[in-house]
Amino acid sequence: MGVSCSPAKQHMFIERLVACMGSTMPPHLRHAALRAAHSARQDMTSIDAMDDRLRDIVLTKLSPAILSVLCLHPSTTPANNGPDRFFYEYRDSCYLELICVLARNSDWRPHLSEDRHIDLCISMIPEYCKSESYNRHAFYIAGILLRIAPEQTSDTLPLLGSVTEQQWWDVMRSS
Repeated sequence: MGVSCSPAKQHMFIERLVACMGSTMPPHLRHAALRAAHSARQDMTSIDAMDDRLRDIVLTKLSPAILSVLCLHPSTTPANNGPDRFFYEYRDSCYLELICVLARNSDWRPHLSEDRHIDLCISMIPEYCKSESYNRHAFYIAGILLRIAPEQTSDTLPLLGSVTEQQWWDVMRSS
């Protein structure tokens, strides 16, 4: 994306990203698409500057597609040491940094909650907030949750209400 791209090219870029993140695509292609979205994260955060059609695609199609890179199709059984395993440090780092940046924009926050990104981040707390080696992950998880917390509504309250006091301390201590 970027200022030098025409709106038509921006649409094509987002549509290709969504297609490449599909659950039927090979893991290396889905992860490359996630890295591409990660690289364009600043542009995606400023969705206010996008035309309505592109904004709609980004919020309604790209957000669930990003999640699908980490949450595989129910029939898929990830290998413990394969690229689709439940916790994969490099992939998860790209994901968490992307979601943390997107959470800066209040237009993104409801989509992050509705599309279950917040649920996924909460599920990562036990894995990434228990050791010193993953403190970067904990930093992004903390950033995401702290950006979502002030805007708690009846929709998001159950999400953040599921984070125990111990988990909040683990996140803060690890970040």
